[in-house]
Amino acid sequence: MSKKVIKRIVYTLFIGFLFISFYLTFSSKLTGVTPQIAGYQLITILSGSMEPTIKPGSLILIKVIDDPHRLKVNDIITFHSPRNHNELITHRIVEIDKQNSEIYFTTKGDSNKTIDTKTVEGMNVYAKYQNIHIPFAGYLLHFSKSKIGFILFFLIPVITLIFTSIGSFRSPLKRRQVSDVERQICSEEQVMK
Repeated sequence: MSKKVIKRIVYTLFIGFLFISFYLTFSSKLTGVTPQIAGYQLITILSGSMEPTIKPGSLILIKVIDDPHRLKVNDIITFHSPRNHNELITHRIVEIDKQNSEIYFTTKGDSNKTIDTKTVEGMNVYAKYQNIHIPFAGYLLHFSKSKIGFILFFLIPVITLIFTSIGSFRSPLKRRQVSDVERQICSEEQVMK
């Protein structure tokens, strides 16, 4: 591959990363909720309760579920904490209990020695883990939401992008101006002959 093609690929990936980062950061700041795309969502795992399956600081892909009755034992789910409804916990289902039309899940973190003390009602299950995680990327996303992270990951790249774009637009203009001057000099030489 030529350097020009590689440069274009890197540039396109960089632009894509910027747009995705802006979307995730600004929509989560505006709504207070991590944004979804077609029911899929990225969340950060900060605790070590799911090691070795999911390491702390991993960014995981989850899919919001409509019907908790489709879940099975060994599925990894994300649910609202019984103590704080705004806090999400991601643990594995170890047992399912159906009572009338209600469903309850007994959960456990893979590295925890005991099961969770409270069962999870089906209506409190938020999403199912999609077996995709990016180790340590969650730390970056978490850091990017701070003021310093915003400056490092968004402001500096955007300013760089603007100046790079201005430079790339000016280069063809300079070349065009030079070629116009060369044409004018050539035509003047022909007139003088």
